[in-house]
Amino acid sequence: GHIHNFQHIKPENSTTEYLVNSSASKSRKVKAIEGTQFCSPDAGFTIVSVNDDMLGFALINGEGKMIYQFDKQK
Repeated sequence: GHIHNFQHIKPENSTTEYLVNSSASKSRKVKAIEGTQFCSPDAGFTIVSVNDDMLGFALINGEGKMIYQFDKQK
């Protein structure tokens, strides 16, 4: 299966982080679970930026508004 919503999840005591993208399709309801940093039922897309020191994500809803930003430092 697959999910149609935005989520950023970092399980406790884990170095793995999950970023789910709604892929601009029909979204589905979402609720926070353990480790949820952000969740939204909005449809939209993700902009990814990379440089030598950082990996960045900007979650953009269907109206073009940034609804969440996450940067991971190297």
